[in-house]
Amino acid sequence: MLSPLSRPARRLLSTASAPPVTRSDVPAPSALAALLARLSLPATPANQRAALMCLTHPSYASPLAVRPVFPTKPGALSSPPSPAAPPAETDTASNALLAVLGNSLLGLFAAEHLAATFPHMPTTALKAAVTSLVGPAACVSVARELGVGVQGGADAGLAVGRGSNSAGIPVRWRRVRPPRDEDRAPRETGRSTTAGTWEEGVASATRALVGLVYQEKGLPAARDFAHAHFLSRHLDLAALLRIRNPKHVLSHVIAKHLVDAGAAAADAGRIEARVLATSAPSSPTPLFSIGLFLPSGLKLAEGSGASKSMAEHRAAVNALHSIFFARAEPHTAPAPAPAPFAADVAALDAAADGAGASADADGQARARLPTEAHGQWVFSEGALGEARGYRGSGWGGDEPLHGLR
Repeated sequence: MLSPLSRPARRLLSTASAPPVTRSDVPAPSALAALLARLSLPATPANQRAALMCLTHPSYASPLAVRPVFPTKPGALSSPPSPAAPPAETDTASNALLAVLGNSLLGLFAAEHLAATFPHMPTTALKAAVTSLVGPAACVSVARELGVGVQGGADAGLAVGRGSNSAGIPVRWRRVRPPRDEDRAPRETGRSTTAGTWEEGVASATRALVGLVYQEKGLPAARDFAHAHFLSRHLDLAALLRIRNPKHVLSHVIAKHLVDAGAAAADAGRIEARVLATSAPSSPTPLFSIGLFLPSGLKLAEGSGASKSMAEHRAAVNALHSIFFARAEPHTAPAPAPAPFAADVAALDAAADGAGASADADGQARARLPTEAHGQWVFSEGALGEARGYRGSGWGGDEPLHGLR
């Protein structure tokens, strides 16, 4: 029984027919085969044509990109030389649709991963983290790991047009500018006069490759690819969150958590600051250490600074970081139990402690994230092959934060 995503008859997501591998500026078949091997895809002729399409930015066939752009000042960068004639229409299928698909998939996987890993992360930090993990800079970095570069050696750290064309598999891209003799073209056609960058071309190729993996192998394979190349990278979460009044925000966050736990609302948000240590308070360079405590005596965090207010500010920031960026407990699957299906789903939901879980008729836990469940379900002719259930959970979105930016 095959999933609908793995059926052999599929239509390539392109803006033109699949281009034949005939032009001299097309990577060698061995290079395309190596790229497909890194994507865990077979090097069939159809997949090679699809890979070439992923490497073709829409600007490659744009009528506004036919003329080369030369530097006007000494030291200015120039775009790669353009051919004397526009490329043939049959060789210019672009990655526009696949790049949109890949971008949406990367956003889904990143947001899902972050929201499940850091369930208390505020929305502001979540958005910034998603951009850092799967944004243009991350796409360029992944492209370099896959051996995808830009013609002219830019992927090797050189100026565009100043290096060897062998620096990675080239992305077919051109800088787009309106012709010099059509000054009113941007206003009439709606096109911007801002030149595109090679990073945009490389990022679009990476997104299109993600879309190609999804198209050829389905959602589980695309998710595994995103986790292996994007979501496994180190991310400095503390740098993504700036807090104007951390002690005020901390009071609201603590009050919310304590009230949710059943504490009285009267003293839920009260925080006490205590001086833990001082060093040379009368000297020009004093040092204070301040701790923040709940009325019950539970210590939240501590901070140090040249003044008591600075130390208290840093202590509140440290406390917020410890709450917002606390990782969720690892999901452990409960043992199978012979019980009715509905009861098993309820038991899994309770055992997961807020994390989503799917289950089959035997009560075996299958996944913690919604997209993980798709890899376990068996489809036959567009329907589930056996009884399965999934129960999700709420991820944030209700934090009473008013001092974040």
